[in-house]
Amino acid sequence: MNILFVCLNNTSISPIAEGILHKLYFEKNLDYKVNSAGFEPYYINNYPEKGALEIASKNSIDLSNHHSRLFQKEDFNHYDKIYAMDTRSYRGAKDLARTTEDLNKIDYFMNVIRPGRNEIIEDPEVIGIDSYPDLFSTLLIGCNCIVDHIQNKNRFDKEQINITFEHLKECAKRIKPFIHKTPVLTSESINELLDCKIFFKCENFQKAGAFKSRGAINAVFSLDESEVLNGVATHSSGNHAQALARAAKLRGIESYIVMPEESSKVKVEAVRSYGGQITFCENNLQSREQNLFYILRDKNASEIHPYNNKNIIIGQATVAKELFEKTGTLDFVLAPVGGGGLLSGTALATKLISPKTSIIGCEPEKANDAYLSFESKKFVPQENPQTIADGLRTSLGSLTFPIILDKVDKIFTVKEETIIQAMRLIWERMKIIIEPSAAVPLATIIENKDYFCGKNIGLIISGGNLDLDKKLW
Repeated sequence: MNILFVCLNNTSISPIAEGILHKLYFEKNLDYKVNSAGFEPYYINNYPEKGALEIASKNSIDLSNHHSRLFQKEDFNHYDKIYAMDTRSYRGAKDLARTTEDLNKIDYFMNVIRPGRNEIIEDPEVIGIDSYPDLFSTLLIGCNCIVDHIQNKNRFDKEQINITFEHLKECAKRIKPFIHKTPVLTSESINELLDCKIFFKCENFQKAGAFKSRGAINAVFSLDESEVLNGVATHSSGNHAQALARAAKLRGIESYIVMPEESSKVKVEAVRSYGGQITFCENNLQSREQNLFYILRDKNASEIHPYNNKNIIIGQATVAKELFEKTGTLDFVLAPVGGGGLLSGTALATKLISPKTSIIGCEPEKANDAYLSFESKKFVPQENPQTIADGLRTSLGSLTFPIILDKVDKIFTVKEETIIQAMRLIWERMKIIIEPSAAVPLATIIENKDYFCGKNIGLIISGGNLDLDKKLW
């Protein structure tokens, strides 16, 4: 396949974007030839301007061998696919996309809003991402999206994953030596209080303290030897970080973890205890992805995404498999949702095992991107989440969002005070420790008693990694 990348910017932008794209092309071993062109003249005497060279040099991007040219209409006859990216304002990009005949023929148009031009993206004709902290990170995210789209895994694609009983059995066999088959508990007092029967699948008793161990083990042990030669890397607020560090240690390889500075102390210490090498970042997705990019570039490690990974999702699906083996038919299964790995895995397994069971996603009101995405049927990114449920502060992924749209029946959001109430209720009545994210499903029942009244409910307690030195309320 012959591919053309078109950057729709001027002197200071286009060379950097092209340099990043060509670097990613070699680092990610694309099987295609990627050529570059510009929609506007941007070379001075056939060479990038000084400002572009300075930014490129600072970020280890080599521009010396680029021979980009102006985009021509004839290119549509010479290339199999044409990808374009623009970083001007949303309004300018939208107008350009609508009024320029040539752009209407482009296969994929990526618009990334530049710093200082943060705008609400509502128009489905233009794909947009909110403002990133600096020009280089803006271009980096955009180029990564272009490359991911070339590899058919872009975050905005509606790629679907389907699993079979055989997939579940194979996964369960693969991870069995390295995980716990966690208990399913009940509480008569909680059942009486809420007028329903709840079966708690207690992943707080799981290895590394959360369900994440299932997906991490499945993903790491599904890689071949060449893929783990330089270790594995990820970004995570804690539970996936611990799980991946442990899985890497079990396989005898290195692990590199990007964690937000505000991560729970107990989770940071656990990652270190498993040998994970931590890089701290700001508490936002942009900072996570940028720091992870540098690690993948410098270490040549294999990325194991916290939730946007097929083997991660299938690993998490084994939670529901074990739940149904203990309970039989259920009216509802409730799971918390952050990035969507647990909820999408739960939905896939549940619809396979018990098609009439309703799948309910549970989310904090103060981190409600999954609810908004589900209701609008359009991806809505997470923005500045301020919830006690730190494991649910991430956005949905390109793999998880389509599964949730297809398989999940409803998503509820809950108040912070109800999350705390639910957590304390489990501590006091069941005498077990859970983390705030794990309390969100019970909070959902508390706030919607009539909806769940008289029903048999499977409820996934996602984890129990709680920093007891940190004030929760």
